[in-house]
Amino acid sequence: MGYEVKEDTIYITFNNQYLGSITNSGGLFDAQKKYIGNAVHPAKVSLSSGNFRYRFGDSSYEVIINEKRLATVYVAPNYADFHEGLFKNNFNENAIGQPIMSLLNTPSPEEEKWLLAIAVLEIVHHGHWMI
Repeated sequence: MGYEVKEDTIYITFNNQYLGSITNSGGLFDAQKKYIGNAVHPAKVSLSSGNFRYRFGDSSYEVIINEKRLATVYVAPNYADFHEGLFKNNFNENAIGQPIMSLLNTPSPEEEKWLLAIAVLEIVHHGHWMI
């Protein structure tokens, strides 16, 4: 799995083959640059004071590919903050250890690649570099 960020787009390779791209507005485009769906990540903004943090925005979003609602993705918490013990009381934040995604429909093999790419991106990028 590889990711390359250029301007407002993330380009994804899977097993050394170009899978496609995700735009900053959540548009999904296949290797032929054809629009195939969307995965619109909600804003992740939080307000912190002492050991308290309140996260604003939706805690999940849907992945739609080929006009099929495939999955719900749960916005990754800021893993590093939990590891370092910075915030003991979090409100409106998904829990550490909860699944990052739940399937809504059975994906095709190509759609599975997209779901895996989106899940890894959610954990690594939006979860602030857990791995």
